[in-house]
Amino acid sequence: MENGNTKSSLRELIEIDMARQLGKPIKIKRFWTWLIIDFFFIQLIVGPFTVSVWCAGWQLYDTFFFWIARSLLSSGNSTNESDTFESSPEYIIQAIICLVIGTVSSILLVVFSQNLEDFAARTGKDVYFLVSRLFSVLRFFTTLLYWKGSFDLLYSVDIWETSVITLSLAFVVLKSCGCFKTAAVTPPLGVFLDSTRNYVQIDSFLESKRTDSWKNRCLDGLVTTLLEIIAAVCTYATWTILDHLFDVLGFPFSVILYNHLISILLAHLLSALIFVLQFKYLRFHAESTSWFLKEIFFTLLLFLSLLSTTSYIRGWWHIFGLLFVNGYPHYLEFFFLFISFAGILALGISSYNHSGISRESRREEEGILFPFFYFSYYLREKHQEQVEHNNRVLDSVVDDLVFCLEPLNNADRDDGSSQ
Repeated sequence: MENGNTKSSLRELIEIDMARQLGKPIKIKRFWTWLIIDFFFIQLIVGPFTVSVWCAGWQLYDTFFFWIARSLLSSGNSTNESDTFESSPEYIIQAIICLVIGTVSSILLVVFSQNLEDFAARTGKDVYFLVSRLFSVLRFFTTLLYWKGSFDLLYSVDIWETSVITLSLAFVVLKSCGCFKTAAVTPPLGVFLDSTRNYVQIDSFLESKRTDSWKNRCLDGLVTTLLEIIAAVCTYATWTILDHLFDVLGFPFSVILYNHLISILLAHLLSALIFVLQFKYLRFHAESTSWFLKEIFFTLLLFLSLLSTTSYIRGWWHIFGLLFVNGYPHYLEFFFLFISFAGILALGISSYNHSGISRESRREEEGILFPFFYFSYYLREKHQEQVEHNNRVLDSVVDDLVFCLEPLNNADRDDGSSQ
């Protein structure tokens, strides 16, 4: 009996936390079953889609911006024979171009996102959907630019010991700002369900409003983008450390597929550990009075999340990289980019591409659990909900599907009762 009470109490804590994150009360039959299904769905379906989009876009950027760099140098023989590809002038120039364009465009999107939301909200439903999804595509490509620029610059001077120092410094900066979660929570450790309203937005650090001065809004865009770049640096440093550890532990990169599959397996094991530990932390957070211990526990979860996410992306990235061979034409890259992004849009999870700042310092108001919610949200009991209140884009689709299947369910019940 005591175990049953404990389980009920934990379920209540989870439902409260989900309601904070999703803005709706979450009641669902087979609660634990659907949570576990959500976990595997995000790990096995959403995760590869996400990495495929990033890897394909990255490969296309490689070709395009390297060509621009060579054109700027105005010489096909600008690379010395002693230079490696990563230390060549073209490689460094393309990295700088990507970082600069990505940073400037990201700042502009943060500054003008609220204006774009206001414009889109005044249009019809169909136009709003089109404008908002185009915003997701644009935001993805700008984010990819500064990620690629920062990765390539760091890779050109790569020493794994330096990555340990870089990770430590980046952690101190993000943790001091209360937003280390920005570097740690992303698919495959959670998704963000697209909303029907206020979709065109980026969670900025200074939280400037459309009515604020242009100076404050530009400052907010700059600070937000710099923190996002620091979060990207965290991922790069962790990636480099993993490369070194895999080599030391006897999984050299030369044994290509074996190395990548071990990386993915490690990510799944860490993700499963995080999935379980987050419930332990949720109870601990509710019962403990020690702010320090709660902070240490949650920070540990975020570090495990950063390690798991990086290991997952690293493994799938190199597997997709085996498909995306340098050279023309890039049909395969375009195909994977289009299909994967279309899949993300169809699943209603494209808003994770908006990036922005996630604050662990606000977990009590915005939710503690990692967002492993998909079917557990869409299949919830809805009989007492307000219509159009904090809805997600697939709510109406799921409702229509359930309505269409209801006669079949009723027929099954009738057959069972007659027997």
